[in-house]
Amino acid sequence: MLFGFRCPVCRCVGHRLCHRCLDRLPHAGQIRPPEGIASARALLAYDADVQRLILAAKNGNRRDLLRWAADALIEREKIDGSDNGARFDVVSWIPASSAGRQKRGFDQGRVLARQVARRLDLPVQQLVARQRGEGQLGRKRVERLVGPTLRCIRSSPATVLVVDDVVTTGGSATAFAAAVRGAGAHQIHLLSAAAVGSLPADTVQFRDCRGGG
Repeated sequence: MLFGFRCPVCRCVGHRLCHRCLDRLPHAGQIRPPEGIASARALLAYDADVQRLILAAKNGNRRDLLRWAADALIEREKIDGSDNGARFDVVSWIPASSAGRQKRGFDQGRVLARQVARRLDLPVQQLVARQRGEGQLGRKRVERLVGPTLRCIRSSPATVLVVDDVVTTGGSATAFAAAVRGAGAHQIHLLSAAAVGSLPADTVQFRDCRGGG
């Protein structure tokens, strides 16, 4: 029942994400690609409202919000499974830390990647694993710039679409690109639910999130 939900932004009862909050979420669009990434797009420009939405999705077990974000990103950016004529071979994600997965009970990047892959009719595959267990949360900016230590766990197709929940410094995406390039990837493209430091391109009307998730 929808009455069991609260909007993660304004906390009103009965909506997964209410119309008022949907209308004011800032759009990001194309963002500056991190090093090693051919192109990068994000659905939302990170602000206080978007922070509440992302934290509710990750820490409140609101996977419906993650699935909504993936759907809205594809619809808003008109992503069709390719970029500049290059067809994506696979969708992948940057794994959460083991501590984050244990705390939440799921990997938010995997949820996003599976939804994107389903919408684009592409295979989804984990290509990398974290070498160490630490996450990016709470790390200083200079540490985030370096990103996590990632290792490739299988050979990579040539063109990869990697999905992440939030891009901050871009260190995680750069680490992912370095790992998969050593295993066969030639082009890596990035999709993110939100990006820190990106300026809103315009005001958009997002698709309603009140349906089943």
